[in-house]
Amino acid sequence: MVNPAPGTVVDTSLVEHQYSDDFFDFYLIPHKATIATALPVHFKVVYNTTKYDQKQIQEYTYHQCYNYFNFMGSIKVPASVMYAHKLATHKEKLKKLDNHVRLNDTLYYL
Repeated sequence: MVNPAPGTVVDTSLVEHQYSDDFFDFYLIPHKATIATALPVHFKVVYNTTKYDQKQIQEYTYHQCYNYFNFMGSIKVPASVMYAHKLATHKEKLKKLDNHVRLNDTLYYL
């Protein structure tokens, strides 16, 4: 038995909503499973205000899983969602970091 390849998308039959380009959902295998079975991630687009269609949003979501700077490989959750989560959960720590002038010109992890 072989796992599906990274980037595999399922957007018909198994999904809940496939109404239009404004409201749809899809399953995505964002990374290669090296141990055990690959688990797809379920993504829902509840309101699309962009000019992008379903396929373009699926590709963008896949590429975002490789753009998380705190990890060398791919992740299951898109980088923009990971950064938003960090900002929301570590708000107080980031306020303290903002006061350190010496960090303004250096790179540091969130």
